[in-house]
Amino acid sequence: MTRRVPRAPAAQLAVLVLASFAVWAPRASGPIDLRWDAAAYYTLGTSLAQRGDYRYLNEPGDIRTTQYPPGVPAIVVLHQLALGTSDPVVVGRALRLTYFLLFTANILAAFAFLRRHLPSWTAAALALVATMTFASVWVSDRAYTDLPFALMVNLFLLALAGGGTRGSAAAGAAAVAAFALRTTGLALLGAWVVDAIVRRNVRGAVIRAAVGAACVLAWAGYIRAVESSEEYRHPAYPYQRALYNMYNVAYTKNFSLRDPNDPSQGRLTAADWAARLVERAGQVPEGMAATVGNSRSDWELAVEGAKTLPVFRYIPWRSIPLILYGSAALVTAGFVLLLRRGHFVMVSLAALYFAQLCLLPTVYFWPRYLSSLGAITALALGTALVALGDTAWLRRRRTLVVALPLAAILAAQGLALVWFFRSGLVPVTHPDWAGHRVEYRLFSYDQDFRDFDAGIDWIRRHATPDAVVISSIPHWVYVRTGLKTIFPPFERDAQTALELLDAAGARYVIVDSSGLSFTREYARPALRAAPDRWRLAHRAGRGLEIFERRGR
Repeated sequence: MTRRVPRAPAAQLAVLVLASFAVWAPRASGPIDLRWDAAAYYTLGTSLAQRGDYRYLNEPGDIRTTQYPPGVPAIVVLHQLALGTSDPVVVGRALRLTYFLLFTANILAAFAFLRRHLPSWTAAALALVATMTFASVWVSDRAYTDLPFALMVNLFLLALAGGGTRGSAAAGAAAVAAFALRTTGLALLGAWVVDAIVRRNVRGAVIRAAVGAACVLAWAGYIRAVESSEEYRHPAYPYQRALYNMYNVAYTKNFSLRDPNDPSQGRLTAADWAARLVERAGQVPEGMAATVGNSRSDWELAVEGAKTLPVFRYIPWRSIPLILYGSAALVTAGFVLLLRRGHFVMVSLAALYFAQLCLLPTVYFWPRYLSSLGAITALALGTALVALGDTAWLRRRRTLVVALPLAAILAAQGLALVWFFRSGLVPVTHPDWAGHRVEYRLFSYDQDFRDFDAGIDWIRRHATPDAVVISSIPHWVYVRTGLKTIFPPFERDAQTALELLDAAGARYVIVDSSGLSFTREYARPALRAAPDRWRLAHRAGRGLEIFERRGR
């Protein structure tokens, strides 16, 4: 049974809103970060706004996508239509404001949900624990799906907790919206059905299952229609729909490779799938811990930064696994208690969500995806702490048993965020982007990416409008230049790679050093082996090279 919820206290709401302002104030100006997946969403949204069709405008042939549901592109469409422009700088500034509002709404929704089960100050502390992780703040700075998806998860939980016909309908709307944002929204649709089953509402369970099936079949039917089209079967260049060309094929196809970044390893067998699932299942506890703190890699970065300060010099590295597995143990215990108390819907949602994540070829993106599940795992953590405080030998110290761990987590998160903002949020200037001088601050922007952006500016100045560019981040190059830009072929044989580049009509290849660079790994060796066909036209910084096709 849920607690009767009193009127929302102003003090806790003020703390949560101020916390939201605190993490947004340093990055309030300029357009939202439109790199990586955000650029893909923006490209799709621009296509919907301008043409009413769901296509990648950066690709030769303007191909239809089969990877992303249209949730975030629809947000882009609304902004472009309201502003009357597709200018990424103008629209990006509006999107930054929207994502601030979504971030604040997500904190408040998490708090409202947690207050139905825990005392107000405990709920407020846990709402901050769930939404102030590295991953949550990082993804909120990009026009990604993670933040609106997290809000839909919390609204879903809040609506179900409210009960009644309206609550069930609102939960269903949130689940459908979540699926439109990300296919892992299937977990919410499944939990919605479980809720009806738990309530012994057979008719409701059938209706909800039908709604969920309609969502899944509609998206699957769209993918099938695209894949059976002449456009798909006769691509504009040979590797346009290759399994490794991740943005241009469905997840199921891309994930069928042993390593999507190295297609030479071949496709997964049934035994490989089983091994992957077993391996991923063993990583679930650490994943749960990351939702009420930070991931292992984020903690390592934070501790590394903290150890440069005299007061934190003696923080032991072994404290990181202790924090992670201690948190995982408490969250697991909390889920067991929730299950024993009849909260099957929350536990089933978490289980279904983790089961889908176990299908991913890598855990690299887990912290990002798990940021959406923070409120549930925070509730499990709070439930475990309250139960621990209720034991006979700790009852007199119940407040301390709950408050001290939460205070320690919040202090660690706060210190980590301070370091994150001080070292990771850097000023960025684009002298001329769509006719604007843009000055703003971004996370994950080092000298290598600065060189990469300078290379994009060089391309914009030298390329003709019909030039095809090869890049590891093609949609970002398109958003910055409007030029057709695609991935390189993932081929290690130089001659094969050169032939595919020719077939794609490539004029320029940007070889960068910003993170995972497919052009550096696959294209650069082939280009350097063919100086008679490709020349090094521009070089900058530590690793930025731009090759130009001779004779075109």
